[in-house]
Amino acid sequence: MPPYKEMMKDMSTAKRPHLKGFVNFVKADLALAKAAKNEDFAAFVSRYNGPTYKENDYDTKMKNNFEAFEKADAAKNSKG
Repeated sequence: MPPYKEMMKDMSTAKRPHLKGFVNFVKADLALAKAAKNEDFAAFVSRYNGPTYKENDYDTKMKNNFEAFEKADAAKNSKG
C-alpha cells in the first residue's frame, strides 16, 4: 500500500493512529525525514504542503510550536 493511502486510513480513526500515520508517512519520505531531523522547517513544510506554504506561514508556525514544545519539555524535565 502506498504510504499516503496508509496515512489516510490511519488518520481517519483516532488521534493515536492519526499521529502514527503521519510519522510513518514522514519516515517513508527521506526528504521529509531529513528536513525534520535537521529542524529545517521551510524544507519540511514546502515538501509536505507544497509551494503555497508561505501563504499560511507554515514554516514559522511549525518552528514556533517546536520551540514552545522544547521549552515546556525542558521545564518539565528540570523539575524531576
